[in-house]
Order: sequence, then structure tokens, then C-alpha cells
Amino acid sequence: RMRGMLARRRFRPLVMHRTYLSKVATKIQATARVWLAKRRSARLREGRFVNAAVNIQRVYRGYRDRQYVSALRAEKLRYEWMMKCVLIIQSGMRMALAYKEFKRRRYRRFSTCISLIKQQVKVFLVRSELHRHKLAVRPLQAEFTLNPDPKSQAIVPWTWKMWTTPQVFAPRPTRTGGAPTMYSNIFSRMGPQGYKEMAATRIQSRARVMIARKTMKMYTEIMDDFFMEVFVRLHEEVEVRQKHAVRIQKIWRGKNIRTNNVMGARKEEQLNEQLPTIRLAQAYVRRFFAQEWLQAAMDKAELREKATKIQANWRGWLARRHVERLREEALWPMKGWFEYTATGREMVHLEVRFLPNPGFDDYQYFVQNGSYDELQWDMDDVDDVIARVLRDHPVEPTPPVSLKTSPQVSAAASRRESRAPSRLESASDVPSRRGSALSGISSPERSSKESHRGEEQTPSRAASRRASAGATNRSPQEEPLATEDPASRRLSKASMVSTGSKARGGRPAPLP
Repeated sequence: RMRGMLARRRFRPLVMHRTYLSKVATKIQATARVWLAKRRSARLREGRFVNAAVNIQRVYRGYRDRQYVSALRAEKLRYEWMMKCVLIIQSGMRMALAYKEFKRRRYRRFSTCISLIKQQVKVFLVRSELHRHKLAVRPLQAEFTLNPDPKSQAIVPWTWKMWTTPQVFAPRPTRTGGAPTMYSNIFSRMGPQGYKEMAATRIQSRARVMIARKTMKMYTEIMDDFFMEVFVRLHEEVEVRQKHAVRIQKIWRGKNIRTNNVMGARKEEQLNEQLPTIRLAQAYVRRFFAQEWLQAAMDKAELREKATKIQANWRGWLARRHVERLREEALWPMKGWFEYTATGREMVHLEVRFLPNPGFDDYQYFVQNGSYDELQWDMDDVDDVIARVLRDHPVEPTPPVSLKTSPQVSAAASRRESRAPSRLESASDVPSRRGSALSGISSPERSSKESHRGEEQTPSRAASRRASAGATNRSPQEEPLATEDPASRRLSKASMVSTGSKARGGRPAPLP
């Protein structure tokens, strides 16, 4: 009991200091966790801000890039249109210059021809005037010449020709359009060969008509192709201009619509028309989302309740196991641990340490592992304590009950002496019944502790023997204490034991 008190007095400050350190460390850990959580939330908040800024920058850069690309596309279209206009202007200028150069070259080429034609015209006019003068002098001329007809040439190789002019019938002929100015054979249509000439003339006329028709057809086809090409190009130009006009009108109408917000007004009007339907659909959607949220909340609450119940059962099971382990550890008088370090291939350095258990419950240990011998031993210790107290503090004598007390006192002393070895033997047997908590203590240590305990208790027993032996030499005032009967002595021992048990915590001491 005293060793337990001393051990508790020694290790209680350590345990309390350890508890204090654990409490302070818990507060520090809680503060550190709060600080870490705040820093994590600040990082997350900063990350959200950064992501929001990045999204805003991304959208703005996209807007600027689209604006830039639209401007580049517009500039490209404008540049292409300008290049097309430049090409048209250049082609027109080149065409004008080429046409001017063509006229100049044609004029240079035709200038000599014009001079020659003028000269020949003058010669032709002079010759015509000379021929007219000849015809005026000799209007009729006869000619004897070969027959040009090869069929009749063998029969009539020679023939006569009479050449005349129209002036024969007109004394003063005047030049008229289509009037002949050459001699004409008067006898050319006379004779059997006249019909052949007429047929030839008819054939020639028909041939000329056919040639003229073919030529006219060719000219007509050429003109048709030319006009068709002109019309096609004109139609393409009209289509291009119409397309550009439609594009310009579209752009202007779009700008006008955007300026006057016509589409916005139409959308607003349609929205106002569809507003009841939209509100009904929104109400259905809100109800659907509310039902979905309620169902999810109910499922989550049910899951949380089940999880809480499972956690409570699990924590209860863990707590019960922990309590069982603590109760088991409370029965260990000492705690020990070992540590080993490898010093070789097959060698280790082992360190073993044993300390008293700060939470040791001696009462429960006694209830579980105690014996009647130990109880008798404790009762003898109580007797010794009572004897010392009575010796140090004598009380008033009581009436004598019996004068023959010396044999009883001697018998009690002899009984104590004979019982002392059995106590030592029972004390040496106690560690074998103290469970697995002392399994790590070696037998030499146990024997040394028990011997030390026996040595500590031996003086008290010697003092009690000396007190009992000296009872015969005491004064008459002290003699009644030694002559008490054993019944009163046992009652006083029981009262002292009950008082000591109450002082130890109110637990009644078990009696044999």
C-alpha cells in the first residue's frame, strides 16, 4: 500500500505533466489545423479568382481576336475589290491604248494604199474618158475571129462579131448608173449556142445565190456568236452588279435593323406572346428540380442517419474494447518495453525497461489475484501497528478480566514466530499468481523484492514480539492491555481494518 502511494506520488506529476502537454499539443494541433484549413481555403479562393480572371481574359482576347480577324477579312475583301478595280481600270486603259495604236498602225498601213488607190482611180477615170471618146468616134466595130465554141469549131472555125455601144441609139449619151461602157457583141446571143449561155448564166446566178446565202449564213453565225458573247458577258456583268447591289442592300438593311433594334423588338414581341408558356415550363422545371433536390436530400439524410448509426455502433465497439484493454492494463503492476539494434549478422543489442504502472488498481488486482494468506498477512501487519500505537500512546487501564494472561501472550508470540516463515513462503508464491503483467520480471528480481519486503516487515514483527515479551515486565497500569481476551482483540482489529478500508476509499476489506 505504501509503495503504491509512493509510486503514485512519484509518477503522478509525470502523468499530469504528460496530460498537460497532450492538452497543450492538442490545442496547438487544432490551431495549426485551423490555420492550414484557412490557408487551403485561401488558396482555393485565390485559385477561383485566378480561374475567373483567366476566363475573363480568355473571353476578352477571343473578342479582340475576332474583331481583329473581322477587320483583316474586311481589309482583305477591300483589297481584293481594289485590285479588281485596278485590273479593270488597267485593262480599260490598255484596251484604249491598244485601240489607239491599232488605229495608228492601220492608218500607217492604209496611207500608201490610199495613195495608190487615188492614183489608180485617176488613171481609171482618164482611161474611161478616153474610151468614151473612142466609142463616140466609132460606135460599131466588126471583128472576124476564131470560133470560141470547141464543139462547132471543127465545122465553123471562124466567126463574126459585131461590137457596139449604147451610144448608137442615143446621139448624146449620158452616163447613167449601170450603163455599159464597153463594146457588146450583138451576135453573141444568136445561133444554136445561145440557150447554153442562158443556161450557164442561170447556173451561175444560182451558184452566186448559193454562195451568197452561204456567205450570209456564215456572217449571220459570226454575228450571232459575237452578239451571244456580248450578251453573255453583259448578263454576267449584270449579275455581278446585281449581286453586289444585293450585298450592299443586305449590309445596309442589317445595319438599319441593328440600329433600330428591329430584331430585338420582334424577339420581345414573340417573348411576350410565349410568356405564359415559358412561365408554365419554368414552373414545371422548378418543381422537377425541387422534387429532385428533396429526393436527394432525403436519400442523403437517410444515408447520413445510417452512417451515424454504424459509426456509433463502431465507436461503441471500439470504446468497449478500449475499456477492456484499460481494465486489463489497470491490473498490471508494471509496464515494460524492449528495443533492439542489430550489431551483427546474427547479433542484436537488446534494451529492456520496466516502470510501475501509473494506472494500477490494487483493489481490483487483489480481488482478481489475491489470496487468504495475504489477507492474514495484512491482518498481522495491522496487529503490529496497533501494538506500536498502544506502546507509544498508553491508555487508561480497563478492569482485569483474568490474571492468567502470561501463557496466552506467550502462546500468541510463539504463534507469530511459527507463522512468520509461512508468510515469507506465501509472499514468495504471490508473484506466480499475478497474471501476465509480471511475466517479464525474472525470478532473481522477484526473490530480491520479496526478501526486501520481508526485511522491511521483520523489524515490525520483532517490535511486536518485544512488546509482547515486555508485557510481563510492565507496570501494573500497563498490565491490563496485555491481559485482554482474544475476542476483544479481534473486535479491535476488525474496527481498525474497517477504518483503514474507509480511509483508503470506502472499499470494504474482505474477511476470511
